[in-house]
Amino acid sequence: KEGPVVMTLSQLEAPSSLLALKMQLNTMNMSVSEFTVSNIQTPDPRESQGTVNYQLWRYEGVLAFPVPAKPSDEVIDLVSHMARTPFDYWRSWRQARLAADRLTSAGLKDLLGIMVHPPRMETDFHALQWIPRVQLAAAQIIANLDSGWEGSLRRNVLLDLARGPMDWSVEAVIIALTQLCLVCKEPLQEVVALYSSLLHNLPRDSHCCYTLALLYNWAMLPIPNEQRAELYELIDKLEQTESEQEG
Repeated sequence: KEGPVVMTLSQLEAPSSLLALKMQLNTMNMSVSEFTVSNIQTPDPRESQGTVNYQLWRYEGVLAFPVPAKPSDEVIDLVSHMARTPFDYWRSWRQARLAADRLTSAGLKDLLGIMVHPPRMETDFHALQWIPRVQLAAAQIIANLDSGWEGSLRRNVLLDLARGPMDWSVEAVIIALTQLCLVCKEPLQEVVALYSSLLHNLPRDSHCCYTLALLYNWAMLPIPNEQRAELYELIDKLEQTESEQEG
């Protein structure tokens, strides 16, 4: 059935989730004409954790709007190529490093833009796959735009995006930060503190789109075994809860 779709959500969803819905509906000549939200989680997922200079989404009520402008054709080509390439953890990181060398820091605004203005979806992808791939590729490139950590552009941008409104893009940043910590030990202490803060500020009694990614990636870091064991206990509880809800 073609035409507009009216939705009522039980809680506020990630902006990228609604973006994916719109992209997928568009392939079927359908659209979302309006939606309402019954409940806003606590803490409010629309708010950033502290003051940030780089932000992907701004809210007007329950409606989220992209902050960055649309990306350049060069960044669209680079990120689209990475997004449609079969994912491999370290090969994707190497691709991102090469892309970052080509773009330099001047490409930042376009990398931020493509995270909220994803390119045309490949025909063999679903929007639920395509947007996370695009966002991860962009986050990985940002993580390679410069070197070092303290005072670096990548530090400032990635930490700000991780502390922004709840969104799929936070998961992409978490993965990129974890990879960065595995090749460069300098960010480790600050990234662990960030992950602890993100865990502490998850919405209570409701789903968060990046919780599992946060726990799994945190456990991948070179941390004490006792802390890793605690993280896997949390993962087991969360997966059991989600399994019971699905059943």
